[in-house]
Amino acid sequence: FPSHDNLRVTISKGVLNRGELSVTFGDSGTMKSFVELDKALRLGMGMGWHGHRVKRAATLIILGEGAGGYKRRIRAWLQHHDLLDKDEEKPWIWVIDKAAELYSNPKMLQEWVEKATETLGQKVEHVLIDTLNTNLGTGADENDAVAIGTVLATAKEATNGAAVTFVHHVGHG
Repeated sequence: FPSHDNLRVTISKGVLNRGELSVTFGDSGTMKSFVELDKALRLGMGMGWHGHRVKRAATLIILGEGAGGYKRRIRAWLQHHDLLDKDEEKPWIWVIDKAAELYSNPKMLQEWVEKATETLGQKVEHVLIDTLNTNLGTGADENDAVAIGTVLATAKEATNGAAVTFVHHVGHG
């Protein structure tokens, strides 16, 4: 699993750049989703991230798995940063707990970006997709270069210049 220093937030200059695709990958249980949630919440608050300055940015989080405990993770993060009861200090994030079907329904992501922008009152500048595999959609195989190329192109086009981060598990066996 890469160290935090190797992850690319211009949203913080040189770390997570607008219009770029990135992936955080590793074995199951290596805290990938926690690292990315921390990054998304810090972006949504404009809080520094591992020594990098961060410009406040709205983030759309799409959960293909693990939605059950996600609200508790967000609540714990807010509590840890003494932000739980401060309504005016909520992060600019919008969470979808349904897979995006990037391969089989390319319009879905675009609609969600538009809805998140409307709901947050801020242009979505970062999209976190957790996990790549669960958001592929019907007919896509993560080992098929053409399918993955289509998924990446869909993500880039549908997000209208936002940075897109995928969480991805290393293969089993």
